[in-house]
Amino acid sequence: MALADEEGLAAVTIRGVAARLGVAPMTLYGHVAGADELVDLVVGATIAAAVDEQPIPSFDGRGALLSFAHGLRDLLIEHPAVLDVYRRRPVQDATGLAVTEVVVSALIADGLHEDDAVSTYATVYAYVIGFVSLQARPVDIDRAALEGHPILQRMGDRLADIFDQTAFDRGLAALVDAALPPRAGPESTTQLAAAHR
Repeated sequence: MALADEEGLAAVTIRGVAARLGVAPMTLYGHVAGADELVDLVVGATIAAAVDEQPIPSFDGRGALLSFAHGLRDLLIEHPAVLDVYRRRPVQDATGLAVTEVVVSALIADGLHEDDAVSTYATVYAYVIGFVSLQARPVDIDRAALEGHPILQRMGDRLADIFDQTAFDRGLAALVDAALPPRAGPESTTQLAAAHR
């Protein structure tokens, strides 16, 4: 993962990793079948380390969903190469699947039908992947392009930073509230979202 973080996912090849380890490429073939398996192992180890550092607690469905979303966002921001993997193909790592099971089970325990629980999980998952993808890209607002759009012109300075923590929390709260209406209590979902970070 250090290699991927430094040089990008394309650097995680049999030759690249072998060179980093100071061994012959054929040595790695005794442990992995090829580059795809190597990438899967790297992603799996990274997910496992993140979960060990911040496990999904046994919250209710809302808490599990918020904790999952913030944990995934933190992982993807810290390791952009993992984001590249998630965007290319499904990640079927054992730890990742265990996290999915915990979140979906908590949603079902909160009264969602299995189909709705999986759909809610998938929607939040897609939201995190999409949000971080936009947050991670370089932003250069062309002020001239905003001519004739007075609202956007007024917001010009804000547009470059529109994908920030506040926007993430606000969008996440809206998604979670739509799936699991808040229970009566003093804290809002936005406050709960911030607490689970």
